[in-house]
Amino acid sequence: MHAQSPAIIHRDLKPANILISSRGIIKVCDFGQSLKLDTKLPPPETPAPVTTLHYRSPEAIFGDNTQTKANDMWSVGCILAELLDGRVLFDGSTEDQQAMLMYAVLGPASGKRWPGYEKLPLSRQYDETWKYVLKQDHAYLEALSLQERFKSQIQCDDRLSTVGFDLLTQLLSYDPRTRISAQDALSHPWFWEYPHCELGDDMRPGMYLPQSPSSPLSE
Repeated sequence: MHAQSPAIIHRDLKPANILISSRGIIKVCDFGQSLKLDTKLPPPETPAPVTTLHYRSPEAIFGDNTQTKANDMWSVGCILAELLDGRVLFDGSTEDQQAMLMYAVLGPASGKRWPGYEKLPLSRQYDETWKYVLKQDHAYLEALSLQERFKSQIQCDDRLSTVGFDLLTQLLSYDPRTRISAQDALSHPWFWEYPHCELGDDMRPGMYLPQSPSSPLSE
């Protein structure tokens, strides 16, 4: 979050690049792909996305390589979901699979949800692919939805409340212009819910993220 205050985007946020000490202190590492933005100029573009596939933003997947802070915030949403669920949220092995997983988890992108979506280079291609995917296992696709994935946690208020789910959905907004910013995310009410964050010797070491199981969409 602090990296975004001086208009620096990391561009490769993922669990492997987040270090957590036994006292709960978090540090972000590996700034090899980072980029400093000039706020007086339009956001730059790159010839190809550099973010690790599982944490790559939808705008990059759909062919828009404009570099903004919103790219990082999407990655943060993916990481948050993974921490809560223990599985990679979008675990495709290709960009095509990533796009279909986004459709399955968040619902199809559209001009209503994401103004300008129809003008993206790959939007029509992925819309056609989705029509084919819909003819497959509907029960499996329904189980992938974000609401279904975290329903039990929300109902039991276990790790994720309805307030926390609101933050997660704002981080995973298709439209980068409406995706929550780092500053607004830090002020979100979820961080003020009980139990509060602890810092000190009470932190238990040994945190890990289980590997994602294989899925039919990865085949």
